[in-house]
Amino acid sequence: MFDGVTEFTSAEPGDSAEFMRKVQALVVGVARDCEPARLYVIRIDNWFGPKWMRFAGKFSAGKHFYAGLHKVTLHVPPFVPHRVVAERVFAGPNYDETVVRPPLHIECASMLALTRRIADVDKEAAFIWFSSDSETQLRGSIMAYLPVAVLPPPNRRDWRKRSGAFYMGFSQRQGRWEPAMLRGISRGEAAHLEESGNTSVDNSLFKAEKRRLVDETKLLLEDDATEWTTVEALWRLFVERNDVDAQFHLADFYLDYGFDGGPQKEMEIKGLLRLAANRGHPDATYRLRQQYPEGTKRDALLLKAGELGSLEAQRDLGALYATGDWTGPRDSVRAIEWYRRAAERGHPDAQYNLGFMYLLGEGVQIDPQEGLKWLRRSADQEDECAIRLLADLYRDGKHGIAADAVEAQLWQERYRKTDLYRLRKEKWGEEGA
Repeated sequence: MFDGVTEFTSAEPGDSAEFMRKVQALVVGVARDCEPARLYVIRIDNWFGPKWMRFAGKFSAGKHFYAGLHKVTLHVPPFVPHRVVAERVFAGPNYDETVVRPPLHIECASMLALTRRIADVDKEAAFIWFSSDSETQLRGSIMAYLPVAVLPPPNRRDWRKRSGAFYMGFSQRQGRWEPAMLRGISRGEAAHLEESGNTSVDNSLFKAEKRRLVDETKLLLEDDATEWTTVEALWRLFVERNDVDAQFHLADFYLDYGFDGGPQKEMEIKGLLRLAANRGHPDATYRLRQQYPEGTKRDALLLKAGELGSLEAQRDLGALYATGDWTGPRDSVRAIEWYRRAAERGHPDAQYNLGFMYLLGEGVQIDPQEGLKWLRRSADQEDECAIRLLADLYRDGKHGIAADAVEAQLWQERYRKTDLYRLRKEKWGEEGA
């Protein structure tokens, strides 16, 4: 968990590594304790003061996080876009992958900037801003808007949802970074968040170990003689820690490679898969749908997996909305939306289909250059259908693409090296390939 967040909040030139470690811990602490559906993290060009908190309500003392900042309507702080160095939106529950959202800070009239409500942007999200250039300026700032989630008390029982925000200004004192100004949060609450976040960031280091285990497991399973108990032993430590990724991977390997451990083992494995899916694991949710026959339940799980961030689910949803071959509607506009989600994350088949739909004008205005862009991205990942289509487009000059003999020859040479060309040639000969 939190790999994407920790990578985005890593120190860059001009940043203090210690301050950025605090940023990481506080961002992850908010995500871990408040569990928002999405987490917006915005890097601002340099230090910003507590004046930005006036868009969250008036300050007053309070025992818990939001006692002093309970104004129901939070507004987007009007940072001008050129102050925004970078922005990412991470989807819960793992906050590993980014999701596509319009920029939070936009050019607009001053009066409009003062009335943009956070709830209109995303009422299920937490928003966190942090400053760059802390090493140079010897100070840093962090601000959070938490419109729907609330930091629980230590026993985590009494969750009360209401709007709130906090600001933390840091400065370097005697070689250490310490809070110099707090608004809407006490030192104890800040320490709790930082401790919670540090624990999770440290746990995310296990991610690399799990990636190694995935590779090691695949290598083991190349040998048909490998016993399931050998695979299970590799993952036992993480499964016993109730690690959701381990639960998914172990179940996925068992089902993928067709092990037969008997009814009891199969029930145990499917229980792990269901547990991971119930905890919001995107790929476990996608895999769980295969346990159901075609129909409403299967398609509902696919939609849920796509919303959670499963790359394959997002590509599949694009295809199903495009064809209507499911219990949901046929809708080219939604097909474009889902293909785009997967394409922007690098799925070659989604890139191919998105490019083709731009050429045809299905669900979007015809745009040959945008279509070419996505087809080339797909072909760059050796998608054979994209390579073939590019060869045809440049040869024949179709769909608003000008014929180009040189480009056509280059793409045709690449196409002739593909398995798709070989198979089509075997079936239909040179002319039909």
